[in-house]
Amino acid sequence: MSATAASLSASVRPAHTATGAFSWGRYARAGLLTIGASALANAVFFYLAQIAVPYEPAFLPLGNVSAPILFTVVPAVVAAVLVVMHAIAAAVITGGLTSVRR
Repeated sequence: MSATAASLSASVRPAHTATGAFSWGRYARAGLLTIGASALANAVFFYLAQIAVPYEPAFLPLGNVSAPILFTVVPAVVAAVLVVMHAIAAAVITGGLTSVRR
């Protein structure tokens, strides 16, 4: 390795530094804001698309705005719960592995 490459590699600092511990409150707030934003986006798109293409009211999934929002919010809540379960499982597994090493 040349001297220039060695000096460049020695002067590089890590890009990611820990800013603090994980916060469940911050996670919950971000999750709720994301779910709310997706519901709002569904409502806006529903009404804008209805201007261009009138929906048949007898077709229940597009009869009113609640069905598209519901089809987004329910999976989003399930996904948020699964992420929490994954984080808990990872913490348990990591804790178990570190306790074995000691």
